[in-house]
Amino acid sequence: MWNEYVEAICGRFGCYKDPLEELKDLKQEGTLKTYIKDFDILWNRAEIDERYALIFILGGLEIEIKNLVKMFEPKSLKQAYNLSRLQENTNLYKKFQKQSTSKLPGLLPTPQTRVTTQPMRRPTRTLRSTEMEERRAKGLCFLCDDKFTPGHKCRIKRFYSICLVGDEDENEDSAFESVREMEESEDMDPHISMNALEGVPGCYTLKVTGRVHKLPIFILVDSGSMHNFMNIEVANKLQCKQTPINPVTIKAANEGKMLCSSICKNFSWKMQGIYFMTDVFVMDLDACDMVLGVQWLATLGDIVCNYKSMWMSFDWQEQRVTLKGNEAVRLQSV
Repeated sequence: MWNEYVEAICGRFGCYKDPLEELKDLKQEGTLKTYIKDFDILWNRAEIDERYALIFILGGLEIEIKNLVKMFEPKSLKQAYNLSRLQENTNLYKKFQKQSTSKLPGLLPTPQTRVTTQPMRRPTRTLRSTEMEERRAKGLCFLCDDKFTPGHKCRIKRFYSICLVGDEDENEDSAFESVREMEESEDMDPHISMNALEGVPGCYTLKVTGRVHKLPIFILVDSGSMHNFMNIEVANKLQCKQTPINPVTIKAANEGKMLCSSICKNFSWKMQGIYFMTDVFVMDLDACDMVLGVQWLATLGDIVCNYKSMWMSFDWQEQRVTLKGNEAVRLQSV
């Protein structure tokens, strides 16, 4: 009855317009978030197939966003939305970089001097495989002689290049591999995989359901992501304490870039009856509530995984823990 009443009023006073025509004429003139919101409203009214809606949404995007999204040939509106947001964040990052690198001209000309610089050599520490196993068994840090605990920081902050040397032949090139480690994880460029952006499981991912204050959160354990990330909307709903940081560049697997300006320290949650705690970057994640990457996995020690059967097992707080993957429920607005 209400729909018929609205159509009658629009027909009487001439305010009716075909939603399909409005959808065809819709163009992105402001932010991408506003454009997607307006598009969803018109799409629901037009009642057309998602394949045709995908053509309309791509046609109305800004040219800088449209070209890149079309290059990846999205098969659904969800993929088109995620790729569009990623490209918009990349454009904002480039704009931010351009503004931060611009400098005002000096009052006096810079004198022409020739300075010869020597390339910086990073200190190298050579460890035999047996020595590394002994340090791991004793719980010692690979870079210093202090005990290693989650969140450990060496007293002397340096950028090391560690060489692992085999016990049989120390001079043989094939007997070692070079691994660079940074003292603080914030000094490395955070990386997030496409599985985490899309919220879909991959070859080396695991879906689990966590809980915070009896509220469920959708967690993706992803070895393809270097750091931990949390959806900013979920962080706000859970009233997490967010610490502002200098903008950090988040690199995506498709070479896109996003900016993150806050972090949640010592975030605590519960998975299958066990409490965990870690630091997480807070950013815009539409496909999942939280991503646990190598930053968290590295604190668990030796891990046994069976991605086919969807489970992982490790020692945590002097007990054996086995996490089983499942179809998680996303946190919804009330």
